[in-house]
Amino acid sequence: MNKKGQSFDVFKLLIAAVIAIVILSVLMSIIGQIVTPTGKPIDVAGRLISSLRNPWYSVMGSESVTFDLGESINRDALSEKSAGIQPEQICLSAGAFQDSDIWEEGSEQSSVRYSGTTKTDVRFKGVCGRAQRLADADYLYEDEKFEYDWFSSCECLEEEEQECCILAIVRK
Repeated sequence: MNKKGQSFDVFKLLIAAVIAIVILSVLMSIIGQIVTPTGKPIDVAGRLISSLRNPWYSVMGSESVTFDLGESINRDALSEKSAGIQPEQICLSAGAFQDSDIWEEGSEQSSVRYSGTTKTDVRFKGVCGRAQRLADADYLYEDEKFEYDWFSSCECLEEEEQECCILAIVRK
């Protein structure tokens, strides 16, 4: 029997295993970068508002969410999802989609409704704090994906000492 030939077969098997591991690790890193929307919009927005309350004045964003045709969120439901904040302390904006016909804001920015023809993936972005400081803190809105002007008709921003959480829909 030729022992030299048998050791070459083991060597080829080892090389094949190393190549397979390299290919698998490349594929896993690519798959890991694919972001898939998770959760219902109302649940994701509720978790974000809870997070925004501590610490105040920190702009935060959510993971990607999918809005179905006709789906909406409103501040009453968000108040239930985020303990300790009243509906009148929440302001919702269509944000980056304000000029779009397929996003509708409720009166006094109490709700946002999606009326497109297909599902759409978006994110939420928001901040909580006292109304006066939210209005004066230009640094909060330096990010081009979050603008104070989106919240022009919010009730909670009218009273200086009122706690207010402002939440906008932004592109993912």
